[in-house]
Amino acid sequence: MFGKAYLSLWIYAALFCMPASAAVSDSLIDSAKREREVVYYASMNLSEANALIGEFEKRYPFIKIKLNRAASEKLLTRVLAEFRAQRSFADVIQTVEFSMHIFARRGILARYTPQADSLFPKQFKEEGFWTTVYYNAYVTGFNTKLVAGENLPRTYDDLLDPKWKGKLMMEGTKAEGLLDVNIPAASVERMKERGAPIDWIALGPAPAIMVGIGQAAQATHPNAAKIFLDFVLSRDGQKLMQTPGRLVARSDLANDQARMLKGLKIVPVDPALAEKLDQYAKQLRSIFAG
Repeated sequence: MFGKAYLSLWIYAALFCMPASAAVSDSLIDSAKREREVVYYASMNLSEANALIGEFEKRYPFIKIKLNRAASEKLLTRVLAEFRAQRSFADVIQTVEFSMHIFARRGILARYTPQADSLFPKQFKEEGFWTTVYYNAYVTGFNTKLVAGENLPRTYDDLLDPKWKGKLMMEGTKAEGLLDVNIPAASVERMKERGAPIDWIALGPAPAIMVGIGQAAQATHPNAAKIFLDFVLSRDGQKLMQTPGRLVARSDLANDQARMLKGLKIVPVDPALAEKLDQYAKQLRSIFAG
């Protein structure tokens, strides 16, 4: 009996406790050492990007990550401009799902299947092109000093009550209101940590906007890029992404974020909506911004 127990423990250790570099082939390591760097285009928070890069460079000191960070809209414009000029500089691209969908459709992303691919549900990736690094669940935020718990709406239909007229807002608009009906739970959690009187509820299934990562088709450092991409999607890399309110899609970390989900039903937003995104965004802003 003890022999079987020790065997089980050994298998567990072999699968989950081995160093991140253990699964990387010697030939890939040798090629990456010659390339020496990865040019990383990303739209994520700077402090979180630096934490990710710092941990990677500890494990792979022979690869330096050169971060080019920009807001998602500017990053989209930059990558498309470089593509049209046939002057691609990025090795790895990480940004919002709608941009990643456009990049995949236009041949800007290389085909690459990450080592952890099987741990990411199909609705959180475009197979062979990009995979979700993290996602934001969009919920309804409210000021805890201005809205009592018993007065909160419980469903989207409740927002039709005349008492909410003129009191709704949407993140990204200049409207002032008691309820923000379109805000990432992660944004609310960050404000709560700073002491702001704010909390969130879900009025129904929560749409999830994904941030994906993929290798550029014209990567100058393709081997180093693969190692970095695989690290970001590894268990250790994904745990770095699990900041308050921010969620990851990797299946073996689901239990770690059960409390954070508060029973939310997550509905990943279809990245193909990128093809009509401007139309939808204009419609939403006309409704909530007036």
